This record gives sequence, structure tokens and C-alpha cells, in this order.
Amino acid sequence: MFAGMREQIQALGAAQRERAELIITGTAAGSRVAVTVNADGEILDVRIEPAASGMSYRQLSVAVTEAAKSAQQQAAQRNAEIFAPFLGAAGRKRKDFADVLADFDEIADMIPGPQPVAVKAPTTEDSTAEVDGTAEGFEETRHRRPGGATDLSW
Repeated sequence: MFAGMREQIQALGAAQRERAELIITGTAAGSRVAVTVNADGEILDVRIEPAASGMSYRQLSVAVTEAAKSAQQQAAQRNAEIFAPFLGAAGRKRKDFADVLADFDEIADMIPGPQPVAVKAPTTEDSTAEVDGTAEGFEETRHRRPGGATDLSW
């Protein structure tokens, strides 16, 4: 019985490590826009190719949203695949597995906890871009913090 539990615990640890390293990129507008997320679906990076320069601000915002949704859906799907072996029918956890293990302190201590997920995107050589012009219908603000969302230097 304990040997089987030990194998499941080790497999759970491996699944948690795989999930912690999960980084997914979704694209839109013919791959001119890419959004990278971690296993939790948190956005790590947004890339807009120079070929997107002919897009309107509205088209660009729609493309960013579509790429983000695509990446988040792919991350959710991959999470489900990673943990499928530990779920019962209809995606429910196996009955009282944690309760059974809680009775065995020496085994419960072996259960790996959740691993922290990636908090930044993999780096690339070209991580800067120039922005020129302003969006129609938006007013320029002079109260900018360097590196913030309104910083046009990125």
C-alpha cells in the first residue's frame, strides 16, 4: 500500500514541477501579436511585431485580447492534462485521498506542496520597441512613471 502511495506522491511532485515551468504563448492577427502566460494564466509578456504597424488601435487591442485568451485557454488545457492522472471521473478529486494520507504523518510530509509558477517571460534579444504617435480619442498625460503602462519608451 505504501509503495503505491509513494509512487503517486512522486508523480504528483513531478506534475507540480512541470506545471511550475509551464509557459504558453498565444498569437493573433497572423502571429503579429503574441501574449505569453504562466500556468496560472497571468500575462508575462506581450509582443507586437513591426508588421502590426498598419493595424488600427482597435484592431491591435482586439488582437492582444485574442492572443491573451488563446494563451490562457491553452494553459488551462495543459494544466488539466498534467493533473488528469490524479483526478477521478468528471474531474473530481479521488475521494478523501488527502484524508487518508493525513493519518500517516511520515507519508504526508513527503507530499510536495504547490510550486511557484513563472513570473517573467523568457528573454529574447530584442525586448524593446519604439512607439510613435498617439491613439485617437485618448489624451496624452504628463504624469508618467518610467517603466509603467503609459511609458511610451518600450
